[in-house]
Amino acid sequence: RQNGYRRLYGVKLALREINRTGGVAGYKIELVALNDFAQSAEAILQAQEFVIDSDVIGVIGEWDETLFAATAPVFRSAGLAVIAPARFTDFSALPPNFDTDFSALAGSPPDEQARQAYLATRALVDLIDRAAQTGRLNRAAVHSLQ
Repeated sequence: RQNGYRRLYGVKLALREINRTGGVAGYKIELVALNDFAQSAEAILQAQEFVIDSDVIGVIGEWDETLFAATAPVFRSAGLAVIAPARFTDFSALPPNFDTDFSALAGSPPDEQARQAYLATRALVDLIDRAAQTGRLNRAAVHSLQ
């Protein structure tokens, strides 16, 4: 849970920036967060419940490789794009004001996972935006670009 809160502010900062500039295709992007308690069975259950919501078109998956491997097939079989946040290790793409903006939002400086969350969010939204540019903003369109 503590790790989740650090990550959450990275996601929130990215979404705030994206939504301030008009979102994607005129739509605001909304965060839905679930807690899997870092347990495989719970992660799979949460993933199965998550895919029921037809408004969800993309997912930032688990940081833990084992949990990601367990849930990614659930998301992919539902046609959702899923991003592995732990793969973001090059922080050179962060905006110069990232640390300051993150600290103002979270009340503490960012750590590695907060940076990964931000970059994973931007990457997922980029996929969604590319799908929107094709005129199809749905699960299949976003998933096909991954």
